[in-house]
Amino acid sequence: MSQGKWKQSAPRIILAFIATLAIVSTVLLITLKATIFNQEYMITQSKTSGYVAEITKDINDYIQDNARASNIPPEVVKDSVKEDLVQQNVSSFIRAIYTDVPYRLVGTDAIRNNLNQSIETYAKEKKLDITDNETKTNIQHFVDESVTVFERYVAIPTFRTFAKQLISYNKQFVMIIILSGIFSLLLLIGLVLVSGRYLHRRLRYLAYTFAGSGLMLIVLPTILYKSNQIDHLAIHSKALYSFITIYLKNALLLVIHLGIGCVVVGVLAMIMSEILRRRVSR
Repeated sequence: MSQGKWKQSAPRIILAFIATLAIVSTVLLITLKATIFNQEYMITQSKTSGYVAEITKDINDYIQDNARASNIPPEVVKDSVKEDLVQQNVSSFIRAIYTDVPYRLVGTDAIRNNLNQSIETYAKEKKLDITDNETKTNIQHFVDESVTVFERYVAIPTFRTFAKQLISYNKQFVMIIILSGIFSLLLLIGLVLVSGRYLHRRLRYLAYTFAGSGLMLIVLPTILYKSNQIDHLAIHSKALYSFITIYLKNALLLVIHLGIGCVVVGVLAMIMSEILRRRVSR
């Protein structure tokens, strides 16, 4: 490329590069808004990641351990808490912290009834007397502790604190996305204007911009996804570990898919540019 042509093309190349970075930033911001700031996405991930199934198992295991400590055979209170009840409470908890409304635990009466009925049925089968005050007190303490365990697993305090701090910046975040989108659009319009009067040339620089944005959105998240860095997060709870790792991986996959979309737009623009160029050159 001659020095004259380079000077002529330099503003377009620089503007295309800046527009590429702006598009990448906008897409990343939109991805964050669609994932971390989205309660429905969070609820969906709690279902698909196996998080609810895992904490349901943990709750029931904990209740059985408490039963053993209270001289109640663990099998008597097996599966006292159902998965659909846990899912209902997890969904309500997530919606509560995202909408900043008080969270109320539901289904505790059902848990108490299940436990009491299971213990009473067992006592009748074994002809045991559980009517004395001490036994009643012990059973009541066991049932109350079981409900407390249920609430502890469903309503995670650290998650509530993190989410509330995050949501407090929601309006500012939306404004940043809007400004980033407007800035990207203005850069694309400027790129079209400085690319000359030929449509094929304008499409070619737009193709460079979208293809470059797409490659950035594909390559970097793919490297992070394949590096297994997410799998090395130090989270002691197996259920929470599965939830967060799958949540982050799916967010990365969303970025990659959006990157592929940008590449497709870039390729289509390049094809159209080449078709128009050949028509002009005839």
